[in-house]
Amino acid sequence: MSIERNRLLSLVEFVQQSARLRRKPAARVNEHGLFALHEHQMQGLPGIRVNVNGAESEDEIWLAVKRLHEMKPPDITSTVLRPWLQMTQSPNEEPRLREATDGTNLIAAGTHCSSATPPEQGKPTIDPEATVILSDYDNAEQVRDQFTTYIETRWRPWAEEEKLRRKTIRLYSQLFTLKQQLEGSIVEAQLELVRA
Repeated sequence: MSIERNRLLSLVEFVQQSARLRRKPAARVNEHGLFALHEHQMQGLPGIRVNVNGAESEDEIWLAVKRLHEMKPPDITSTVLRPWLQMTQSPNEEPRLREATDGTNLIAAGTHCSSATPPEQGKPTIDPEATVILSDYDNAEQVRDQFTTYIETRWRPWAEEEKLRRKTIRLYSQLFTLKQQLEGSIVEAQLELVRA
């Protein structure tokens, strides 16, 4: 059984090498369709170290990429702002203020109490089914001020850092795919699915 297996593996290796010989070798880096990365493209990215050589290792490590994970946008701590903010998880799309919300959202945020229950001290009552337009809302100015503060002091700093973090995440994924392909773990059909 092992003779047949060895012959099959040799035949597969021969076919792979023959297919590689048919391709025209790339003369310049930008002609190489598999993967290309220049040093200036990774400068300033978090989790990347270049020319990492320590005394404890005999290997020469010229690139180390830490596996990072996406971070969610900063929490909205303001109860006044929370029911009016429309968030996304993308650092490329700023949150927006909703034009309208309903009484249920205001009650859930803690700024109002339901008209169906006994009133709470200091909170206005609202019908949970009521639709509230921001321009008609009593605290609209406070909502807009807190929105501006949130965007400038919390969301934008997070977004700038997260954009860089997500570039590192993409680079890590590309390098991992390249490693698998070079080791022969990925066949061409699987690579096409990854690219799509």
